[in-house]
Amino acid sequence: MYFVDSDKFVIITTINPYTKAIKKIVNSDYKIILVGDLKTPAYKNKRVRFLDVKTQKKLPFSTIRTCPYNSYQRKNIGYLYAMSNGAKTIIDTDDDNYPLKNWTRINSENMNLVLLPKIFNIYSEFTKERIWPRGFPLENILKKSKKKIVKRSNIAVGIWQGLVDGDPDVDAIFRLTKGNKLRFSKRQSKFVLSKGTYCPFNSQNTVWSKPFFWYLYLPITVSFRVTDIMRGYIAQRCLWEHNAHLGFTGPTMFQDRNKHSLISDFESEIPCYLFASKIITSLDKLSLSESPEDNLLKAYSKMEQIGIVKKQEVLSVKNWIKDLNSLSS
Repeated sequence: MYFVDSDKFVIITTINPYTKAIKKIVNSDYKIILVGDLKTPAYKNKRVRFLDVKTQKKLPFSTIRTCPYNSYQRKNIGYLYAMSNGAKTIIDTDDDNYPLKNWTRINSENMNLVLLPKIFNIYSEFTKERIWPRGFPLENILKKSKKKIVKRSNIAVGIWQGLVDGDPDVDAIFRLTKGNKLRFSKRQSKFVLSKGTYCPFNSQNTVWSKPFFWYLYLPITVSFRVTDIMRGYIAQRCLWEHNAHLGFTGPTMFQDRNKHSLISDFESEIPCYLFASKIITSLDKLSLSESPEDNLLKAYSKMEQIGIVKKQEVLSVKNWIKDLNSLSS
């Protein structure tokens, strides 16, 4: 089935023909799962496991019943497929990202632990440009908060977000008002957020370790531009219950971004602009535990209660939990 032997899986979903970026990812040392959708052309490459819609329907996952077509959230099926095939590491990326030489090669030495503030713009540590990650609360962009950063080694990091040069994952407001390409300067730096410190992270270039696969779930009742941001806030809050953290590295990919309507991006990002702080405040008040399934249900039930996701979301989360329990039995 695969040309390479690895327990590291790369998950991509696309509706585009075979892109140059995917070709470069395919030449890496990882197993590539490409999740198709209704509009995806057939992929024939011995180094890619292409899950077309017909193949997906035959998989034994309850998640398929609630996962919408024509959506980025089809990635959920790819995550489950990777887990069912022995994944120990899952790498999340997109079809317009080109890996650099240091892609996914992260060690736990010489890290900077961010202790303050509660909401931290990690991009500010990698460049002097005024830039912020997609999903960062707009009301915090100009705030000057005290920060405390200390040197640490061997911190337990469950999820790594690698930054991206070229067209990093910023919001439509940034692109509409500034729009400049960027190369981050502090390329070798590594920052880890302590318990109580939030920063949004995305699915553009992210490495997940096996104990935290539970939190890969992408919510299905929010837009493409919101789903990975909401997942990210929930995941980092839940990591703390496992004495683990979210880490950021300098750029390990370069994006040559697919064509987007920036106004359409803006429209689909509106919940991020309006509710990011509300999500953080709500998550802070939750009483969580070391049980991933309990944490997911509590978090998404709370998101439904405050009107950010729809009722169907909780049913979808239950299907996801059912699938993960079946994989671990």
